[in-house]
Amino acid sequence: MHGPTAEHSLPGYFHSALGRAANRQGQQPQEATLWYLTDLLTRFARSEAFFDPNSGRSGLKPLAMIYGEAANARSEAERHRLLQRLGDVALFVAGLFHQSLERRAIGREYLVSMGGSAYSYLADNAPRDISVFDELATRFVPFVNMLSDLIHANRAQFDAAEILKLYDLWQQTGNAQARQQLSSLGISLDGGQTAH
Repeated sequence: MHGPTAEHSLPGYFHSALGRAANRQGQQPQEATLWYLTDLLTRFARSEAFFDPNSGRSGLKPLAMIYGEAANARSEAERHRLLQRLGDVALFVAGLFHQSLERRAIGREYLVSMGGSAYSYLADNAPRDISVFDELATRFVPFVNMLSDLIHANRAQFDAAEILKLYDLWQQTGNAQARQQLSSLGISLDGGQTAH
């Protein structure tokens, strides 16, 4: 789960930004948890990884539906995969889109409950990353706050959601302006995938 330590890649940028957010929040997560969150943000930078590809549209499957699928999973491995997805989506949405949650029927408390419970199950039953899932379960709200802090700290230039959109735009289209803006933020795209 370890990745680059320089800020010249998207994982490097997220890892450094998460470290700074943790310091501002007075948090000291395990290094493995910090890399887990780095991986989560990097994966979800690709819209196809964040949105449900099987929904037939660009949308998220409701968390209750993911939970139902996990409860009825045919194997423990499938249950773990679904609960990890549930926890990851709940954490990402609660942290990065906290302001828009205030205007929706499904609030932050629901996401905290669903995500924390999913990670708690994984901490007790997953074959790997038990300490990471345990920390995510027991400190879910501080991690939500860390992700929210990450957005506000970058508000003067770009917030995290805008950086993700820029990266996705560049990756999908090769847009030169998106590439230039990402480069101005210190994110090198030369070593990554070539856009289409």
